[in-house]
Amino acid sequence: MKHHPVLASALLGALAVHAGVVPLSVTRGELVPPPRFDTSRYTLTTPSETFAVPLDGWRITWPLAEAGAATPTSGVSVVKTNVVIRGSVTPALRIELTRGNYDDRNCPVVQLDWPFNGQTHNILSFTARVEVPEGLAPVIGDSPYIRTGMPSAFFERNFDDFGVAVHDVGYAWMARGVPTTHFHWHVVPKSRTADGFEDFQWDMRYEDYASNKGFMRDHARGFAIVYDTRKIPEDKKVVITFANPTVSSGAHLTPLQPERYAVWTNYVASYKPDYSDSSKYLQPPATGRLAGPLPIARGGKAAAEIIVDLSDAIILDNRFPKEPEWTTELLQARGYEFTVARFAAYELANWLGHVTGGEFDVLLEPSGEKRTHIYLGPAFALPHFAKDLATLSSGGATDGYAIREKDGAIYIFGARPAGTLFGCYAFVENNTDLIWAFANDPDGTIYTVNPDLDAVWGDVCSKPAFIQRGWGFNEGEWKRHNAVNFSGDYEKGQFHTQGGHFLCSQYYDRSVGIRRYNAMMKGRRPRRWSEWEMLACLSDPDYIGHAVEFVPGIADLIYHHPVHCIIGQDDNYGYCECPLCTAPIIAEDGEVLTPQSNYADYYGAWFYTYLNKVDDLIQKRWPGFRTGTFAYFANAPYPRIKVNKTIFPRLCTYVRKAQNEPIFAPINQHWWKIYNDWLERGHGPNMLLYDYFGLGFYLKPKAEVLKFDLLAQRDIGILRTYTEGGGYNEYMGVADERWCMARLAWDPDLDVEQLHRYFNRRAYREAAPWIDKFRGTIRENFYRHLHLGIDFEDENRPIPIMIANLGLAEELHGYLDKALAEVRHPQAKLFVEKMIEDYDAYMAGKSVRHSRRAPMPKAPPAKPSLADHLFTTNRLEALELARQGDKGAALAAMEKTMADRRVADGTRWQFLGQEFLPALVRAAPAVTVQEVIQIYRRLGQPDTARALGVNTARHLGSDINAIASAFASRGDFDSVVRLFDTYAIWDGDVTPIGYRANRTTHKIDFLRGIKRGEWSDAAARRAEAEKPAWLALLRKAAVEGENPRTRGNILLRLYDEERAGMKQAGRKAALDRVLMDEYMDCHVRQSAARRIPTVYTDGPVTNWYAIEDHLIRAVADGDWSYLPRSCYSRSARSDLRLDVLCEIAACARKAGQLDVARSILDRGAPILGYTAGMPMRESGASAADIKGRVDKLDAEMERCGTKRR
Repeated sequence: MKHHPVLASALLGALAVHAGVVPLSVTRGELVPPPRFDTSRYTLTTPSETFAVPLDGWRITWPLAEAGAATPTSGVSVVKTNVVIRGSVTPALRIELTRGNYDDRNCPVVQLDWPFNGQTHNILSFTARVEVPEGLAPVIGDSPYIRTGMPSAFFERNFDDFGVAVHDVGYAWMARGVPTTHFHWHVVPKSRTADGFEDFQWDMRYEDYASNKGFMRDHARGFAIVYDTRKIPEDKKVVITFANPTVSSGAHLTPLQPERYAVWTNYVASYKPDYSDSSKYLQPPATGRLAGPLPIARGGKAAAEIIVDLSDAIILDNRFPKEPEWTTELLQARGYEFTVARFAAYELANWLGHVTGGEFDVLLEPSGEKRTHIYLGPAFALPHFAKDLATLSSGGATDGYAIREKDGAIYIFGARPAGTLFGCYAFVENNTDLIWAFANDPDGTIYTVNPDLDAVWGDVCSKPAFIQRGWGFNEGEWKRHNAVNFSGDYEKGQFHTQGGHFLCSQYYDRSVGIRRYNAMMKGRRPRRWSEWEMLACLSDPDYIGHAVEFVPGIADLIYHHPVHCIIGQDDNYGYCECPLCTAPIIAEDGEVLTPQSNYADYYGAWFYTYLNKVDDLIQKRWPGFRTGTFAYFANAPYPRIKVNKTIFPRLCTYVRKAQNEPIFAPINQHWWKIYNDWLERGHGPNMLLYDYFGLGFYLKPKAEVLKFDLLAQRDIGILRTYTEGGGYNEYMGVADERWCMARLAWDPDLDVEQLHRYFNRRAYREAAPWIDKFRGTIRENFYRHLHLGIDFEDENRPIPIMIANLGLAEELHGYLDKALAEVRHPQAKLFVEKMIEDYDAYMAGKSVRHSRRAPMPKAPPAKPSLADHLFTTNRLEALELARQGDKGAALAAMEKTMADRRVADGTRWQFLGQEFLPALVRAAPAVTVQEVIQIYRRLGQPDTARALGVNTARHLGSDINAIASAFASRGDFDSVVRLFDTYAIWDGDVTPIGYRANRTTHKIDFLRGIKRGEWSDAAARRAEAEKPAWLALLRKAAVEGENPRTRGNILLRLYDEERAGMKQAGRKAALDRVLMDEYMDCHVRQSAARRIPTVYTDGPVTNWYAIEDHLIRAVADGDWSYLPRSCYSRSARSDLRLDVLCEIAACARKAGQLDVARSILDRGAPILGYTAGMPMRESGASAADIKGRVDKLDAEMERCGTKRR
């Protein structure tokens, strides 16, 4: 999910903190009777007091006005008056709004400076009415807002709503059109009376609000009313009447789970950092110790050897029963067992080598030498530790590990190889002082080399609480080392997103016609689709047929997304407003939903209506497929219609207004309700929680909140967790927080305070006590004294403001100074220095240098292993026997060579498909194509082919070609044909028809391509014999192919094959079938246009005038230029229509048809918009892009003796 903090960089300087301690605000004024509290939402407490917010002193201000700037027009007037409200004359503000004219960077507000403490007096109440001239739209009316993710601009567009801002000591967001909340967010239900007045009531401390920008509740300085007057037509006026404003204590939003929330508040109230000696954390853990030490290295040489199980025993189908139903993760892990197991063994050897200086062999069986044996994998462990394996194989996460000792040998194993891998990392860390601390930093792993290492820790069975444990940044190595399994490489024990923001086919469909289904917004369909601005016309019954050919590409879905696919809303809320997409939807309870009656529920139902249809088509073709989605924006709450049970959501807490409080805290509890609603409707088994802790992440503490989140998630059964981003700076505390959060996702019962201390001691060594105090002081004050909702952005810069407000600057920097003075370890010193440099820059409002992530330097080439040397020897032996034609001996040698799975798959496959089998076929006539196919299916395919039933390997086609060449070299074209025919339907009936057609085409081209040697005539004859069946397949695929691109290319191949036997009218019709299809891929249309001269050429005669007319008709038929204006996936440098126009003009010129060439350009260029006076500006293109195209046209025009007109 993409995030674009548009304002962040621009505001760094503007948000530099003020100097000096800032006193708390105190609520003072006229005490008045309390308002009538909305007891359906609020719990009443005592004592209680209510202060009147003055109606005097409100004025129009420009909070961000710059000195000397031109005076804008606010369109706002405000007067205090008396009005009749519900039969009583009441003092009120009358705010008249007409059209204004001002910049987004400085918006006017109606402001009151009146300090109050929103932490103690937390209920804001008032009565208001908004009078809107008839006909102005949109209006929100009584429709509920989408409360999950919409920006302020979305609410500001409604004429009958206004913003309510609280201003404090921070940045004046209200002057950027971003109020704290909106009137209609907090209207008391059914409070509207006949005179149009409604009651507003908002718990400023505990209740959600409209904006992402909270305020310092105990430093509130007043209120403001915000309205964007620029939307008001010139002759219209909107009037807001605002009365009876008060702030009250004695009431608060009722928690959904008060007991659970009380555990959190008690934790915060009693929190004190632990500053006791933490040096014990440089030692192996006290628990899980072995009975006695076992030698790992002596004198910098290996005293242990690693024996890994790479037999079929580790295949998941042999380890896990088919019932209960496998998790999505377990299904995804199939086919990667050997790759991950091999990786685990070499990772263990690598890290033991780092920490000891020794070289550790990876073996398949013990060497017989007197060494400590480290056995990897479940088969070795099963006879001794069956109970552990049963635990690790039970429900939930399947990548846990056990480490045990028996008879002086160490066993590291998981139920699947990923567990073994994580066990290897745990074994290294817990027997050394190593920590994988800082991501994307060559110095980020800290350890002491110990040439005489003993294993003293290794008696544990550890199963993670969470099935997926995710961070959304690219440092897969840091994630693996810290048992984060998402997102990353399947080959290394992790998972990654299949699909994503993957809904509208406009993203991938490179045709002109698909623009017909761009979302209608404000009465028009924009010509250009954008993933940031609009969705598609999902309710148009014709759209889905086009769309699913690309998203998700149902015909060949499992070749791209074998197990599951996230079909998630593109990253915008541009809902279609056409008649079809605003037609009533009948909710499950019978209520008729419309955008006017219930905007939020309507568009949630609208989205899932479409997704259900897509999933129905998926299930029809691929039963049991796991369809996912981002439950995001209007799609976050469970919709008012039934959702297919084969759909599982990733609940995106966009935007969670308080990351400094747990998900069940009152301010976040609407999200907690959403979690439970999805669970209650049966979508729990594969659900994932998608949060945003990793964004806007500099100094903020986050691990404590995540711990409480994870405990709550575990209680209700949401066992997948992920955060977008990975922190914007490693060195001021993010690395510590993220490391702790990774550990908590494995076990949320861990003591988070001790996790911090463990990290600091291992990362900062002698400086750890002072870093403990630096981070602990921030943490304590953050949770206990920062009374501000923290969202995922950092634009409010809450920590610097907190430090200033509380006068902590000198104390905190003193800890850093002492840390630098005490540190001795060279790597630890480096990280203290980075921390100080970045902290000083950040506090000054400057960019932090060390947060800029540079690519990690490439690792040096791996030193060949013992297995690599052995493979090289066996390979050469097998190849020599193959070249000698000794079939039996060669096959035996090949089996021996391929059996060693310690060697990388690609190396073994290359040997088999490109070297051994072709050599054997050439030298041994007794080798049959059936034998070759059987060998290749058994040994030359990725293991995913076994697991999934389809081969997605890129090397399959090239291997088939190499083997076919060998059969052809001996004139065995029956075997060549048999081989290619098997390749065409390699995956049986599920092989998509387009794949079959293209692979059969490869067969014909292969046979035709044999031009030399004694077998060329025989090959040509065989190609001709195969041609009728091939053409029949092409005709079928031209109708049933996977998508327009596939079908169009097949049609063009048919045209090329059959053109010679067709009359001109038939040629023209065949080409136009592609060329004039608005849903055809732009590049395929260009390819068709290049063939236009072939329509009008018969023998030596070419009708250039007919070519010209056909070409002009083609380039005029829709904008298939593939420029940004026509396609979302596009190129601004090249205009496909212009290119083909110039190419054919050049052909005419070279053929002596200068008049035709000139006419082609003179007629075609204006159609494409290339005229003498054309603007050198174009949306999505640079001046250089346009100039390059124009120069190309001008050059050809000059050669043809003409110019743009």
